[in-house]
Amino acid sequence: MKILGAIVGGVGGLIGAFGGLKGYAAWREFKSSEPREQRAAIIQSFKDDIEALERIEDPSPEEKETMASLRRGQLAEGEKWRRRQGIVSSYEASIEAVEGLQNKTVQDEGWIKRLRHELAQQTEAIRSLDEIRSNVPKVLDPDRPTLSGKETAKLRARLEVAERLIASTVDDHITRGNGYFRIEEYKKALAAYEKAIEIDPNYAQARNNRGVVLIELNRPKEALKAFDKAIELDPKYARAHYSKGCLLSLFERGEDALESLSTAIDVDAKYADMSQSDPDVAYLREHPEFGPRYRRLVRRGPGIGERYRYFDPLLGREREGMIVMVANTGGFTLQIDDATVGGLAIEFSGSDFKRMTKIEAEDQQ
Repeated sequence: MKILGAIVGGVGGLIGAFGGLKGYAAWREFKSSEPREQRAAIIQSFKDDIEALERIEDPSPEEKETMASLRRGQLAEGEKWRRRQGIVSSYEASIEAVEGLQNKTVQDEGWIKRLRHELAQQTEAIRSLDEIRSNVPKVLDPDRPTLSGKETAKLRARLEVAERLIASTVDDHITRGNGYFRIEEYKKALAAYEKAIEIDPNYAQARNNRGVVLIELNRPKEALKAFDKAIELDPKYARAHYSKGCLLSLFERGEDALESLSTAIDVDAKYADMSQSDPDVAYLREHPEFGPRYRRLVRRGPGIGERYRYFDPLLGREREGMIVMVANTGGFTLQIDDATVGGLAIEFSGSDFKRMTKIEAEDQQ
C-alpha cells in the first residue's frame, strides 16, 4: 500500500482513513511548498488505499467472530461491526483532521466538502440497508404475493442508495440480495449472494439463497449443486434440505425428494406445514405412490396397514380398525375390527383423520 501501509488498521473500509489523513495533515504542515500536483497525487493514493482495505483476504479473529454473529442473525452485531469499521466515525475524524490544518488551500476546502458529501452518502446507505433488513423477508419465497408498483419503486430506490455502502459485511450483501429477489431482479440478487460467498465461502445461507435465485433464472442443475454445498457446510440447515426437496419434486425425483423433505422436517417440523401448500411439492402430494408416503411423512395422513381407533358418536363408543386403502385425495378406508358388523369397511375423508388415534404396536393386545 502507498501511504496507509504504515498505518496499523486493516479492519476494512475507511478505518485507515483517519490515520492516513493525520499523516496528510502533518505532510501538509511541513511540506506546504510541494507542488499542487504532488499533493493531488497523494490524496488520490488515499482513495486507492481505502479500496484496498475493503478487500481483506485474511480476516482477524475479531472479524471471524463478527461474521459468526451475523450468521446467527444478530442485527445489532452487524451494526456494531460497521461502527468498528469506522464508516461514519472515520469520516468525521478525517474531516476534523483536515479542518485543523493551518493555512488551508482551496484544494483542502474541496477535500473537506467531498468528505462531508461522502459521509452523508454512507450514513444514508446504512439507514437504507437497515430499512431493507427490517422490511424484506429473510426467507426467500417465490410464491409470495408480488409487490405493487409503488412498493417496488420504493424498495428499488432503497437498494440503489444501499449500493453506495463501502466495506459491506456478508449480512449486508445478503440483505441486498433479498431485496433484489423481492422485486424480482434475480441477476442482481445472484450477484449480491455471490459477493457474500466471496467474503465467506462457508456461509450456508448465502449458498442456499443463491440456489433459490438460480431456479428463478432457469438454472436448476446449478441450483441443486448450491443446495448440496449449503448442506455440506451445515448438515442441520433445514431450509437447504427443504429447498433441495422442492427442486427434486419439480424434477419428479420422488424418492430423493421425500428423503430431503424428511431431513428438513426432522430438523424443523414447520416444514411439514409449509409443504402442504407449496406448489413445488405438488408432484409428491398427488403421485399415487409417493402421495401416501408424503402424507405419512408430514404426519397428516394414515398409511396402509396402520391401526387406528376413533369415537363413533352414533354408537357412543370407540371403534378400532386397520387402514386398507389410502386415496390420492387424502381420504382413506378403515376396516373395522368388530364382529358384530362383519368386518365393515368405512370410508373417511382426509379431514376425518384429525379424530383418529393411532394404535402403536405396544398398545395392541
